[in-house]
Amino acid sequence: MSSIVAAIRASLPAPSFAFHCSKRRYLASLASLRSIEITELLRECGLPVSGTKSEKIERLKARLRKLRDLGMLRSSHNEAQATSPRSEDEALRRAIVPEQVVSIDIGFRNMAVVHLSRDREILDWKRVELLPEARFEPWDLAKRVHSFCAEHLPRVPVHLGTYIIEHQRFRTQGSSAVANAVMINNIIEALIYANLGQFDVEVEAINPATVSTYFGFPAAGSTALRNKKGESAGGARNLTKKRAATVIVKSWLEPWTNGDDSSVRDTTRDPPPSASSSASAVPLMPLKADVKWAAFLKSERKKDDLSDSLLQAMAWLDWQTNAINAVKQYMDPIDIKHMVGDA
Repeated sequence: MSSIVAAIRASLPAPSFAFHCSKRRYLASLASLRSIEITELLRECGLPVSGTKSEKIERLKARLRKLRDLGMLRSSHNEAQATSPRSEDEALRRAIVPEQVVSIDIGFRNMAVVHLSRDREILDWKRVELLPEARFEPWDLAKRVHSFCAEHLPRVPVHLGTYIIEHQRFRTQGSSAVANAVMINNIIEALIYANLGQFDVEVEAINPATVSTYFGFPAAGSTALRNKKGESAGGARNLTKKRAATVIVKSWLEPWTNGDDSSVRDTTRDPPPSASSSASAVPLMPLKADVKWAAFLKSERKKDDLSDSLLQAMAWLDWQTNAINAVKQYMDPIDIKHMVGDA
């Protein structure tokens, strides 16, 4: 993608004195923000909120630069295809929120993939069994991941969309060594990047904890989900989070039922006290309810993995949508003009 963006930028007119003045005003406006305001901006865009004020500003600036480059590429493609939107606001939305997103939830036994449109319509959704157990030969795992990418991931070029991948971490769970399953999942993530890297695509890693916080999920081991008797819906670690994810996704697919499966009552719409004040189980734009995909989810035994892939996609689209306001307020107007083209 970098070579394409570089070619587009090279075709633009040389920066003028007005450009440099505008750039200084843009940098000054970010520096004038309080640390807590920058933190909220980062959170709304799905970015890490740790660090000093200067580190946070650099993180936000890096995101704005990435949005600018991708936006220029996508708007230039829209112009080439004679599909430029009528208004500048709509052009900016199309430049920042891509037409499609492919969300991948990683698990060595179960890989979940959802292909979602900008308007929150499910284009495809599937679960793929990769390995029968947490044992593998390197050549065999590489072959399996290659087949997974070739057969189950749609080809979405950078001007149309983004692949988002659940980022793995070397969690020890209190042990003195990394568990075999954790190591395999990390290798799978790396192999997916290697396979997608052969093509002109945009790939982004997503921290699953950020998604959980955004939707206000209960902390591991809490009792935010209860059955009709008011008892905890699960005792094992992370069980309530898995159940919460499934209930929320069911409520999106079948809004007339609110995700009720007659045994669990959804209380996650009131985020736990430790969650962000902006967390909510309700996305900025609703998922298009679909009886077909509701039936598909109901028929699947690994509902939590499928739900996680969809939640990840919905959160990311929300973050991209939130970024529009950040772009309008803190990006150089000349850069914005280059992003929207002739709109």
